[in-house]
Amino acid sequence: MDATRGGIGTSELPVPFPVAATVRYAFKIESDAGSNGKLIYRFESDPFDLTGKTLCDRYYALYGKEHDPPGNIKIARIGHPDGMAWQSLWGGASDADPRLGTPQVSVIADPGGTGNRLDCNLPGVGDVSAPLRFEDCQDHWCRFEICAEHDAQTGEHMVRARWTQVGGKRFHEIGGNCGARPSPTSRIIGGWASVLEYTTTAPPVSRGGSRYLSHAMLALVPYDPNFWIGAACEVEGGCERVKSGPM
Repeated sequence: MDATRGGIGTSELPVPFPVAATVRYAFKIESDAGSNGKLIYRFESDPFDLTGKTLCDRYYALYGKEHDPPGNIKIARIGHPDGMAWQSLWGGASDADPRLGTPQVSVIADPGGTGNRLDCNLPGVGDVSAPLRFEDCQDHWCRFEICAEHDAQTGEHMVRARWTQVGGKRFHEIGGNCGARPSPTSRIIGGWASVLEYTTTAPPVSRGGSRYLSHAMLALVPYDPNFWIGAACEVEGGCERVKSGPM
């Protein structure tokens, strides 16, 4: 992976990691306003073959207390409009969407690579009574998880995501395919995945602010609609301590 804009490693956090965490340092960007910061993974091939596979992304974020209400804050993106593509972002401060200030995922291309353009926000799945909001990630760390997959047996495509307030009660899940037609293959054009982003753009206008990031991971497994990368035990606790040296 490589980053397009640098930050600093810091242990001075406005909100500490959970008590059970073993990690102490996080990546900090002083201001995400008007920047184009990304942590990028470059695929070995372009297009990338997603046929019969599940590709998932996960990381933790904390937004500074002084951070402006969200503008067009990107969370993660993958692909190109000529193949499988999606982007995740916070709803903007002047957005008329009723899910204002909650993270969203848009599918913007036909995963079958047919050239049929898609463009929709994915709907909620299950209990959405306490969706994660922007301010929930200013007083707690938040875990973001996104998966894209293709069922080789049925040809169905799916993009799904879930958002968890670590140590809190806010959580919601979304999923769908925006009407993408089943196809025998699925591909991602573009050659790279933006595993996480630290940028606030406009419109709507936002002054942005500081952002803290930790434990990004990208995982590729055979098609499994129940697979999530899940929690990092270094952040949320539960790591088993392994003895070192001779037994």
